[in-house]
Amino acid sequence: MSIDRVREYLADKGAADRILEFEVSSATVELAALAVGVEGARIAKTLSFHVGEDVVLVVCAGDARINNRAFKDRFAVKKVKMLSHDEAEELVGHAVGGVCPFAVNPGVQVYLDESLRRFDTVFPACGSSNSAIEVSPDELEQLCEADGWVDVCTLPSAPVPATTVVTTALISCVLLGCLLFAGCEREEPVAVTHEPTPTFTELSDAEPTPEQIAARQAREEEAARQAAEAARQQRLAELWDELDVQRDMRDNLDHGPKGAEYQKYIVLHDTEGSSSGSSVISWWAGNGNQVAAHFVIDKDGTIWQCVEIDRIAHHAGFGDAGHNDYYGVADESRDDKAGTKPIGSWAPDYGMNSYSVGIEMVHVGDGSGYPEAQLEALDKLIEYIDLYYGFESEIIDHKMWRSGNSDTSAQFAGYLENYRDHRTHD
Repeated sequence: MSIDRVREYLADKGAADRILEFEVSSATVELAALAVGVEGARIAKTLSFHVGEDVVLVVCAGDARINNRAFKDRFAVKKVKMLSHDEAEELVGHAVGGVCPFAVNPGVQVYLDESLRRFDTVFPACGSSNSAIEVSPDELEQLCEADGWVDVCTLPSAPVPATTVVTTALISCVLLGCLLFAGCEREEPVAVTHEPTPTFTELSDAEPTPEQIAARQAREEEAARQAAEAARQQRLAELWDELDVQRDMRDNLDHGPKGAEYQKYIVLHDTEGSSSGSSVISWWAGNGNQVAAHFVIDKDGTIWQCVEIDRIAHHAGFGDAGHNDYYGVADESRDDKAGTKPIGSWAPDYGMNSYSVGIEMVHVGDGSGYPEAQLEALDKLIEYIDLYYGFESEIIDHKMWRSGNSDTSAQFAGYLENYRDHRTHD
């Protein structure tokens, strides 16, 4: 197990007996703060990145967020790309929920962010989803043999959003309910030695029954599921902060509930004009057609949103005859069809709108290309949509749904091929 590697690693440095292990999950900042009993900012979270051919870990305060520009400048990269959940264990040596700067794979670089220096002590994980160790920032530098200090994070400058407070409260309630259901009382975290953790049998005077063993396994599986979901929600929040989406929500462009079970496609469009994303949304809302995409990406990478991701937007319009069947979609009663105007018997199918997320890129088909900032924003937005739904939607452009139109432009063809193959523009 990863925690055993960390325990052995820290034993060589005389710190293994300071590892804290908990009866509850500490897989995310919020859960770790509850388990340890401190503010979330003192949880030292470890973020993992691709930097060229290297893997780089940045350990920062629990309330810090990566500043894309500062990261790019410090590590001389064109884009900030985090490791996926599957890559973390293979490339770093620790699975998501227990990623830490100790006992990492050879060649992994570890940097500590200045956001940690605000605190006398912080709590990084120790290789599992229910562990931590209390250390000072300087001691952390020595224990993990850090490659240095960096300043690549942004600290919150406003009160915590109400949604975050509610989420944390819900997590607290779930954890409390699990503890009550298990018939145990929460204890303060205690330091453990390198001795093996007592087994279920050793903690009981009597042999456990098959029912008790099954119940324990079920609780462990549920705890693991909750930890994985909490980790997903945390990464969603981090991605949303990085995207810095400008929301300009318009009720008349919302055509009904979509639901995750119906999501299948991400459809890419060009605005075929040079107006800003904000101006495009205003035009959509005022022209009476009630046609819009969920998102618009400006040339500078600013993302605008006018319809919620889990609602229907009329961005795809009518598609070629037979395309409902070809793409496995259907005209749905969920769609209010408001503002729709048939365009001919050659294109009667309307199902794509109820099964997709639409993204428009500000672009005029004049050969001017797509700026790197715009493409990087699209990369990250697609990553967010994938994580939001928990699966990868197929990526198409508008002319694949309705043949003969110019949306997207010929200049986008190479990028589209890359997006369909590996979900980034390069």
